[in-house]
Amino acid sequence: MKFYVPSDGNIALTVTGYADGEKISRSYVEPAPGWIATGNSNLIKRTTSIGQIQDRQDYNDGSYIRRVRWATSYIGTNSEDNIPWRNSQTYDYCSMPRSKVVVDYVHGGEETDNIFLD
Repeated sequence: MKFYVPSDGNIALTVTGYADGEKISRSYVEPAPGWIATGNSNLIKRTTSIGQIQDRQDYNDGSYIRRVRWATSYIGTNSEDNIPWRNSQTYDYCSMPRSKVVVDYVHGGEETDNIFLD
């Protein structure tokens, strides 16, 4: 996945993968007022989440998601100046009870996440 700001007020996501040995890429561009193409003052949040019913969080519903891996993450203002995403660009926040979220943390750009709502 590659997330970027192609022009002021727009965001884009390009997803690349393989199906039957053939490389496939899809790009999506959407309006996003306030996003700046130079990257100044843009904030990016990388999230691993399980959906819950609005206004109700049930930490014991039996749902789970395992082995969501974030790896080879880069951050920068363009493709030429991006650098590996490391701790200095990351703020750790967990909105679920820590007993329900297990993170195998390597560094700011690589981790494997598990969420267990049992």
